[in-house]
Amino acid sequence: MPATAVSHDPILSLETPGKPAFTASFAFHAFVVLLLIVGLPYVTPDLPVPQEPVPVEILDISELTQTTSPPARSESQRKPIEEAKKPPEEKPPVKIAPQVTAKAPPKPVAPTPPEEVIYPQAVATPPPPKKPQIKPKPQEKKPVLTRATEEEQQEDFQSLLRNLMPTEPEAAERAAESAQENAKPAPLASLADRMTISEQDALRRQLASCWSVLAGARYAEDIVVEIKLSMNPDRTIQQARIANQLRYNADSYFRAAADSALRALYNPRCNPLDLPPEKYTQWKEITVTFDPRGML
Repeated sequence: MPATAVSHDPILSLETPGKPAFTASFAFHAFVVLLLIVGLPYVTPDLPVPQEPVPVEILDISELTQTTSPPARSESQRKPIEEAKKPPEEKPPVKIAPQVTAKAPPKPVAPTPPEEVIYPQAVATPPPPKKPQIKPKPQEKKPVLTRATEEEQQEDFQSLLRNLMPTEPEAAERAAESAQENAKPAPLASLADRMTISEQDALRRQLASCWSVLAGARYAEDIVVEIKLSMNPDRTIQQARIANQLRYNADSYFRAAADSALRALYNPRCNPLDLPPEKYTQWKEITVTFDPRGML
């Protein structure tokens, strides 16, 4: 084999390093470069950013405004004024407790024996006497139908009398007298059947003071007037009717006497009538007779 020529140059004589050492060196240097690239910004401090200056104009306030308020007082000056304004606190009066003397306990009292209560014996009370039952008085039946029939007969007779009435006064008086004789009496009872003698005398005196007899009338003492009365409970007259209407229409003397009797009944001096108030059921429908010889 041919011999290899070996140069003795010192540079070329260096031995080439091994492959593993080269790889490790390359990795180390790459790591250092990477560390410098990535970690260098965090290692260096952040420099402050320079700010631009802002121009500010300062004015003197005393030149623009004038204040009239007093200068503010300090706290040291306020405290004595506030303390002077506060009223002095009133101390509550001290109550002196009264001396309480201990009382001696009362002596025990012997209990009194209960009194014997004597109950009254029950006495049988007799039953109250029974009140006698008062039978109600039978109401008087008013002959309404009979009266209506009589009035109808009187009206028929009156109309017939007007047609046949004579022209002479004496004939008219005779016709009136005959009509009075033929007329039936009223069914109402007179005062004599309803009242006592003393009550009749009192009513007679009352009406006599209000009634004036026609002195110059023909046969004045013989003219008798009967008037039917319907009374109120206060003894005033509710209605007054002439009993003999035929003679009242035919005889002028009788008419004058009847009008005088009606005036006496309605006279204020004789109203209300002198009647017993408790007997209203007896005199609420009565017939009063005006007779110059004596009223009945």
